[in-house]
Amino acid sequence: MVSQFRQERVGRQLELVLSSLLKFGLRSIGPETRFQWSVNRSDDGTVHPSKFLQEGYQWDGVVLELDEFSACGGYPALAKLDVNQYYSRLEISPGQPLDVPSNIEHQLDLFFALPFGEKEKFLRASYWFQHAHRAFIRSRSASFIALVSAIEALMPPPKAGKQCPECKQILGTGPTKQFADFVDELLPGGAIPESERKRFYRLRSSLSHGGKLLLDDHGSFWGFTPQQLGEGHDTRILWRIVQTVLHNWLCAWTLDQGTLQQERRVASPTGS
Repeated sequence: MVSQFRQERVGRQLELVLSSLLKFGLRSIGPETRFQWSVNRSDDGTVHPSKFLQEGYQWDGVVLELDEFSACGGYPALAKLDVNQYYSRLEISPGQPLDVPSNIEHQLDLFFALPFGEKEKFLRASYWFQHAHRAFIRSRSASFIALVSAIEALMPPPKAGKQCPECKQILGTGPTKQFADFVDELLPGGAIPESERKRFYRLRSSLSHGGKLLLDDHGSFWGFTPQQLGEGHDTRILWRIVQTVLHNWLCAWTLDQGTLQQERRVASPTGS
């Protein structure tokens, strides 16, 4: 049982990290037992009464624990794509092979070399990014909130400002400005104007505090109104922003002869 818990912990970490570094998204079924109504169709296309079945899969000859890793030399390596091209790609297309960014090994080396606190920070960001994928099919608004939360998980704590002698409020950079500045630091090239970054954060605040709901969540799926098209555009842009920020934050660290340092420069995709 102890071994199983350890395997699940490490597996969950790998799942979260890869879900933020790979374009196609990644999620496991998880340890929860869930049942779904399932379409019961024969190989010949005959439809039978639906069944309420447990989610999951199994195969013959499964071995739960081995003393060493299974051999994989007979499997071809995944195709690698240039980093900028990989992260600037919007969608997948029919017939497209499963590929990975060309620096995936380096990204994983950086993650495992992170100090404990920074590793936990990246895992939190990866959790919210993965949750945005999970929530999207049920709630566009919740997915949007999770995307902004993924960036907030990486942001440093706000610096304490001076207190105004008149109103007694703390003077300093507000959360909207902090968000815009942080994204600007990790998204080089000015791909997203500051006004847009601030607008995304204000929209997230309205959604999370109950002041707004994206139009898709009103039940207006497949609409072609200007508002609905605009919200869809904002969400697609935010997906690219968040994944680029996650990648660039990780690659801002350098690993040289076992010594890990964080640099201010970013040499990664712009997402423009």
